[in-house]
Amino acid sequence: MCVQVVISGDHGNTAFQFGASVSVELSDNRIIDFEVSICELICRKDTGHLLEETILQRLTSGLEIISTFQLHLFTDIESGVLLIEYRNPSSNVTPGHIPITEVFVTGDLAFQAMALGKESMAGHHCMQCKASRQQFTDSCELWNMKELMICGEDAERKKGDPLLGVKKKPWWPFIPLSNYMIPFLHCEIGIGNQLLDKLRAIINEHIAFTHRAKKRFVHRSRSLKISSPTRPKKETSGMNLMRGGNNEGR
Repeated sequence: MCVQVVISGDHGNTAFQFGASVSVELSDNRIIDFEVSICELICRKDTGHLLEETILQRLTSGLEIISTFQLHLFTDIESGVLLIEYRNPSSNVTPGHIPITEVFVTGDLAFQAMALGKESMAGHHCMQCKASRQQFTDSCELWNMKELMICGEDAERKKGDPLLGVKKKPWWPFIPLSNYMIPFLHCEIGIGNQLLDKLRAIINEHIAFTHRAKKRFVHRSRSLKISSPTRPKKETSGMNLMRGGNNEGR
C-alpha cells in the first residue's frame, strides 16, 4: 500500500486557498484518488506574514505528522471498524503499518517562494538552485534543505539583504526539497503574460504614433491658406452694348 499527498496553495480572486490531493494505491492495485479543501483565507493579497499569523502553525503541525509519522490501518476487535491513525515511528514494525506518507508541495510560484523562505524572489532566483536569473546554466549548484535552513537562519539574524534569494528559514524542513514540484502551468502562464505585455506595448506605441501623426496633419492642414477658384468674367459683345444704348435712349 502506498499513500501520496500533494499539497497546494494559491491565491485567486479575493481568497488564498490551501488544499491537498491524495492518492492511495491499495495492495490489490486499486487506486483511490480524492481531493481535500483544507482552508480558505479571505484576503486581497497573500503574504508570508499573513499566512504565518493565521494558518501556518496548524498547517505545519498537521503536515509534520503526515510527513514523519507512520500510518497504521487496523480493525478494532470489539466493533470490527477499520481504524486509521498516525503513530510515532519506531523500530518495532507492527502489522498493518504503512511507510511514511510521501508529501509533495506545489502551488503558484509566489506560494512556493514563501514556503522556501524566498518570498518575492521567484522572479530573481531559482527555487531549486543557487543561481540568479542571470546565471542560469545546466551546471548550477542545487540547494538542499539543510543548506536552506542554515542560509535562512543567517538571513533572519542579519536582517539585511537576502542571501542568494533566501530571506528566512523554510516553513517545512521535514519535506525534502526534491518533493517541491515546479508549477509548469504557472510558468507557462507567466510566459504568456509577458508576451501579452509586449504585444500591448507594441499596439500602444502604434496607436500613440498614429495619434501624433494625425494631430500633425490636422495642425498643418489648418495652417494652409486655400483660396477658392474664381470664375472668369464674361465678355460683353458689341451688339449688347448697342442694344443697351438704344434702350436707354428710348
